[in-house]
Amino acid sequence: MNILHVIPSLSKGGAERITIDICNTLVAQGHKVMLVSMSEVNAYSFIQFQFEFRQTYSKVVPSITGKSIVETEDYEQIIDEFKPEVIHSHLFLAEMLTRYNPRKGIKYFTHLHDNMPQFEAFNFNKLNKQKFTNYFEKQMMLKRYELCNNRFVAISKDAFDYFYANLNTRLKERIHLLHNAIDYNRFYRGARVFKQTNTDPYHLVSVGSLVDKKNQQFLIDILVELLPLVPNCHIHVLGDGPNHGKIVEKIKKYNLNNKITLHGNVNNVEEFLHDAHLYIHPATYEPFGLVLIEAMAAGLPCICLDGRGNRDVIEHDKNGYIFKEQNPKKFAQSIYQLLNNPSKLQEMSHYAINYSANFDMPLYINRLLDLYKLEN
Repeated sequence: MNILHVIPSLSKGGAERITIDICNTLVAQGHKVMLVSMSEVNAYSFIQFQFEFRQTYSKVVPSITGKSIVETEDYEQIIDEFKPEVIHSHLFLAEMLTRYNPRKGIKYFTHLHDNMPQFEAFNFNKLNKQKFTNYFEKQMMLKRYELCNNRFVAISKDAFDYFYANLNTRLKERIHLLHNAIDYNRFYRGARVFKQTNTDPYHLVSVGSLVDKKNQQFLIDILVELLPLVPNCHIHVLGDGPNHGKIVEKIKKYNLNNKITLHGNVNNVEEFLHDAHLYIHPATYEPFGLVLIEAMAAGLPCICLDGRGNRDVIEHDKNGYIFKEQNPKKFAQSIYQLLNNPSKLQEMSHYAINYSANFDMPLYINRLLDLYKLEN
C-alpha cells in the first residue's frame, strides 16, 4: 500500500514523534511510505527515517476578506509522482493543504491529535476575529471532508467526544477511536528494582514543552510541599519553550536551584526515565499523554492532573494517580506515600509495564491498517 503522511513540521512534540514512528513501522511491515513536512524544521535528525521524506513549500491560507493564499503546485506534483492510496494528515495546517483539492480514488484520514479550536461550535456570545476565522475555516473543511469521504482517527475518548459534538451527522459516524502508541522496546528494559538508601536522592521526572497548558510551574509548588517530607528528592524537567524564563524565576524565588533541573530538549528521554523513581505530569490539558505510556514502559508509576485525554491511560492507584484538583499538598502526599512504600511502588511499576505493552506500535499499526482497508 502507498501511504502518504503530511505534517506541518517536525518540531519537538508528541504528534511529530508518533508520526515518525508510524511511518517507520509501516515500512517495516512492507508498505511504501512517504512523509511530507511543510517546514524545514526537523528536531528528529537523530532518528533514522526508513521512509521517503520530502519537504514541500506548498500551503493553503484561507481568508475571509478574499485574500487567500493557495500555493499547492509542489504538493500536487508529489501526489502525481507518489500515487498514494491513503493520505493521512496531522494537525490543522496539513488539513487545509491536503483537503484543498481532494483526489478521487484516495482514502483520506485525519489524525485528531487534539481538540482543534477551528471546530468549536460557533458561539454568538463570544464573537471576535479569531472566532469568525475559525468558523470560516471549519465550513471550508467540512465541505472538503464530505467530498473525500474523510475518516478521523481520535487519539482519546475526549478527542472523540469533542469532534462527535462538532461534526455534522454523516462525518461524526466516520470517527474511529484509536489510542496513540509508542516504540515499546525503546523504553522497556525489564522489571524495575527500586533500591534506596537514606542518602540516595529520589529522582522525579517530567516531560513536555514549556507552555501554559503543560503547567510546569506547578511542579515547583509540589516541590515546596514535598521537600519537608522527602528532603532528598530532585525533579528533572525535560523540554523547552516560551515559559522557560518564568519557571526559572519561580525556582529562584523559592531557592530551589539545587532541587529542580531544567534540562531543555533532550534526545535520550528514556535514560532519564530509567534513572527516575516516579513520573510527574502537571499538564492542565493533555489530548492523550503519550509520554505517560513511555514512562510506564520504563516502569514508572505516573502522578498527574486530570487533563481529560489522560483519563484513558491512568488507572488510579494501579499505574498511577490522577487528580482533578490542582492541589500541591495532595500531589506531595501521594509521592511521599509511594516513595516510602517500596512494595507498593514495585507493584505499581510492574502493573504499569504490563499495561503499557498494550500500546506497542506494531499492535497499533495492525489496527490502523484495518481502518485504511475500510470501504470508502
